[in-house]
Amino acid sequence: MRIVKAVREKTHMKLALTGPSGSGKTWAAIGIAKGLSDDGRVVVIDSENNSSSFYSGTTDEPGQWDFDVIPLKAPFTPQSYMAAVEAAVDAGYSVVVIDSLTHEWAASGGILDEKAAKDMQGGNSYTNWNGIKQIHNAFVESLLQAPIHIIATLRSKTNYVLETTTNKYGKEVQAPRKVGMAPISSDGIDYEFSIVFDIDRATHMAVASKDRTAMFGNKAMFLTPQIGKQLKAWLEGGADGANSASEGKSESVEATSSQKRGAKKNEKSKNDASKVQEPKKPTQQDTETPVPSQEWTEAQVPSQKDDDVPCLSPDQQGKLRLYLNTYKVEFQAFLRWASSKGLIAPTADVADFGLDDIRADQFTYIESLFTHERSRNQFIHHLNNLKRTA
Repeated sequence: MRIVKAVREKTHMKLALTGPSGSGKTWAAIGIAKGLSDDGRVVVIDSENNSSSFYSGTTDEPGQWDFDVIPLKAPFTPQSYMAAVEAAVDAGYSVVVIDSLTHEWAASGGILDEKAAKDMQGGNSYTNWNGIKQIHNAFVESLLQAPIHIIATLRSKTNYVLETTTNKYGKEVQAPRKVGMAPISSDGIDYEFSIVFDIDRATHMAVASKDRTAMFGNKAMFLTPQIGKQLKAWLEGGADGANSASEGKSESVEATSSQKRGAKKNEKSKNDASKVQEPKKPTQQDTETPVPSQEWTEAQVPSQKDDDVPCLSPDQQGKLRLYLNTYKVEFQAFLRWASSKGLIAPTADVADFGLDDIRADQFTYIESLFTHERSRNQFIHHLNNLKRTA
């Protein structure tokens, strides 16, 4: 176990804006993104029927933001959101706005929709929910680990409260006011973000209900590009790989024997990485040791077909990544297994292949290994054996 000096490192901001409909979440999110962006380039993942376009323009003044958009249509699956975030990263954007993250939970094709559909098919309601929730948790984790700044809007549950005001005659009266409550998503979703701003519908002013930067306190404010600039300056104040650089200094209290074990572990990791880049040929154990399962055996592995086959679509890749993350499947072991079973497209570069080189016509088969509990347990056990014997 290594103990090092705690130093704040540079990282990517994960920020959420919550509020009822009409509170100004989209407007505020784009504004903050413009201030936070390194080069002014911002992309919005829009699941709100392209409503973000109301704020588009060329002047970069409030309400006339210059930004790009990724339209997201139903079904609003975690995989479609993940594919959109990956597209933003691949295109070189430094900030992505997700408007709105609520659809992944409570819209057509979202988590609650998937749960209802699974319950209609039968089975135990609690077990059904457990599997669906794990996919959602893996998706949230993928957002937190994404190498890009993320600003997500979340609709709030609404309620009406009686508020005492003074009318034009100077008399105190009570009037109902619409306020936002908890965000519409999984319980505790707000805990996952570094900063959460709650926006008031009447004033369009925000208060930070959570703030790991300790910059905003408990004061109400308008969310403008200046907020994004403050966040950018705070992030740039962090050190580059501080904790990694601290290893080996006087703050480290690891024993020499532990250092040697760590060096061996790092060397093994390098060897594993090189094996992924240059997949090994199937061993006798890979091809001749079947897994004792009624749902899955080696005999069920599809045979190789013609050379002209399509590979997994971005949506299929995203769904497969969720399965791997959800069930903690070692990525390299899975790729070795896929290669040894002929599931990699013949046109793939054998020295550098990944999920985007897996045959699309085998996706249903691969997915079935994760969706059936008994076959999943045996399959993961088999992959763990491959990892240990690699």
